[in-house]
Amino acid sequence: MLDLNADSIIFKAHATNRVGGYILLLLVCSFSTMQVQAEHVLSSANDSQYRDGLKVYSEYCSRCHGTHADGRGRSTPLYVKMQAAHPSNFQLKLYSYRPKQYLANIVRDGGEKHSMSKYMPPFGDELTTAQISDVVYFIQKVSIYSDQTSMQDLTQTQKEK
Repeated sequence: MLDLNADSIIFKAHATNRVGGYILLLLVCSFSTMQVQAEHVLSSANDSQYRDGLKVYSEYCSRCHGTHADGRGRSTPLYVKMQAAHPSNFQLKLYSYRPKQYLANIVRDGGEKHSMSKYMPPFGDELTTAQISDVVYFIQKVSIYSDQTSMQDLTQTQKEK
């Protein structure tokens, strides 16, 4: 019978075969990650602010920041050609720690006003305060759960456009 205790699996595998131990360590870590990913997908399905933020992101942000929120949108070749900084990669965990108001100000006022890219346009005239709050919430959730599984919602929304 296989002992599914992660510590004993890793120890036994490492003692038997160093390469096999690393493979099992990778598998154990993968199972943990899949559980977190599944929990995120399930929680986001019932999270109306996440869904609303996803809609705003899909319509206003994904062209530059990418359908996977990785900073690689359709406009990336233009940034390369202009030798300009690429749009922010929201899959980086640091966005989960940025103050909500800081991110909201950048969305509302544009990047240049906050010492960021002059190519980040202001959306204060196009988006309501609630929409800005929703997209900031979405960005922070993506940053916390930065994985391809959490981006399935975004990719699906892009296809539905």
